[in-house]
Amino acid sequence: MTSAITAAKAGAANSWKIATYNINWGDVNLALVAATIREADADVVCLQETTMRSEPYLRQEFAKVYRHMRFFGHKGQYGAERCGILSRMPVSKATFLPPKHGAFGACIADLKIGGRQVQVINVHLEPMRLRAGGSVLDAWTAMG
Repeated sequence: MTSAITAAKAGAANSWKIATYNINWGDVNLALVAATIREADADVVCLQETTMRSEPYLRQEFAKVYRHMRFFGHKGQYGAERCGILSRMPVSKATFLPPKHGAFGACIADLKIGGRQVQVINVHLEPMRLRAGGSVLDAWTAMG
């Protein structure tokens, strides 16, 4: 799991947990992906690199746990372009913002949590790419 945080003030009765997970578009081991999501036990899970194969699997696997699921992608041009949001709380609005540059867009969902409207944005950052013949040292130097 990439990261999981609890979004609440200490001791708040209406706390909730959100997790983000890049599941790797290669669909190598979907059972392990499901086990990791279960272990995180988050109220909201933001997924990156879902696919047309992983999405039905996740829908079936988590239909009773996450009653509100949305998956997005754009034009199917890239294997890792898709994303999703699994939520225990109702999703009142969900949209996909296609990328202006690169392969990855963003998923935006409005959730109803404890009587409040909360907006969750799921992004997949563009990876750093080395030029042909470049080294990791070159990349670190370029970052300043």
